[in-house]
Amino acid sequence: MFGFNKVKNIIREAIRGQYDDFLNISLKNSIHVAIRFVLGIAQIKFMSIILGPAGLAILGQFSSIIQATSNLTGGISHGATKLSSAYRNSPLRSNLIIVNVIMAIIAISIISGLFIYLFSAQLSHWLFKSDEYIIYVKLSWFIIIATGLTNALLAILSGLKLYSNYIKLNIAFVISSFIVLIAGMYLWQINGAMSALYIAAFFNLSIIIYTCKPLLKNALKSVRFSKYIHKRLAGFATMLIVSSCIGPITSIIIRNIITDSFSIEITGWWEGLSRLSNTLFNISVSTLGLFYIPKISEIHNPLKLHAFIKGASSIAMPIITFGICLIFITKHYIVYLLFSQDFEGMDSLFLYQNIGDVFRIFSWFLAITFIIKEKIRIFIFSELTMALLHLILAYTIIPNMDIDYATLPYMIKTITYFIICVLLYRRYIFTRSV
Repeated sequence: MFGFNKVKNIIREAIRGQYDDFLNISLKNSIHVAIRFVLGIAQIKFMSIILGPAGLAILGQFSSIIQATSNLTGGISHGATKLSSAYRNSPLRSNLIIVNVIMAIIAISIISGLFIYLFSAQLSHWLFKSDEYIIYVKLSWFIIIATGLTNALLAILSGLKLYSNYIKLNIAFVISSFIVLIAGMYLWQINGAMSALYIAAFFNLSIIIYTCKPLLKNALKSVRFSKYIHKRLAGFATMLIVSSCIGPITSIIIRNIITDSFSIEITGWWEGLSRLSNTLFNISVSTLGLFYIPKISEIHNPLKLHAFIKGASSIAMPIITFGICLIFITKHYIVYLLFSQDFEGMDSLFLYQNIGDVFRIFSWFLAITFIIKEKIRIFIFSELTMALLHLILAYTIIPNMDIDYATLPYMIKTITYFIICVLLYRRYIFTRSV
């Protein structure tokens, strides 16, 4: 157990003694978290009323393929944070990093966008069992490049510790995306919801380019290809391409399993709970990652790294665990308040999902360390193994058991993943700090 003084020292070390800046940034970020939480919950409510379980399931399929494709550039963003943080005191290197990150994003987006366009018919049948929404699949290349550039620029702002701009932009993105989505659903239901993803991606990219104009102007004065930077970015891209694609694709397959075993309406229940879970997870991770990721990028001493990870997780996890327990206790009220009458009975899915969420966030503290410290083979091995386990469990449990157990594969996977992360951490990180 850490005493109060030790905890205070850990926080002091993590934020480099800048308490005034930390409190200011924390206040602004708490506003972002509150807005994101309220609008995320409201978004789920509107979706359940306007789209219903079936529409929510269809939107979930489309969102997953969008997430899988746009996140192909996610590794570049993590690399941008790592490199920008490491060389933020060198304007020349910072500019070189920005230019090469943009080059990498555009190249990956063109290749992946072309692939999706050529195989759009097959993807549409896999996702929706029809060609009704094929046009949205074909045009998803636009979201890939827009989201990739937006996330990369956000990552650079975080790495350069321009937290004020980072938080303000995230607030703007959350609000604008919410407004566009609600308007689209209200006017054109499921087609409007899908179209809103494209409009929001364009709007967000426009905002961040305008905000980062001075930064981009300086960087683009001398465009030069760096083999070293691209090699570093390639390592991050390899890791994140695996995880960013596996997660959404696994979700697509599980939705198909539930639909085939029960109905598309039941799949909507599963999707609704998954969206609630992901909203809470993303809020937790974005809050923690604002300081956690740049800090572990800077720490090179293994002893200090271990102390920082242990301290950060000891402070955050009791709070997060309490919050998730509160969600389970109030699950009946949550279903009543956040969803429509068509979702009655969904509360039976909460137990295994909530337990899995706790272990998912626990695992994040260790898994993100493997990414930032560029333990590529470790990360890929754990992600592929867990995806395979999740699918095996889903194919084994869901068709042969009641719908109440639809989230049991998720719980077993996250607990197993946490155990593997602990073992790998002790083997490759902790043992080098003693």
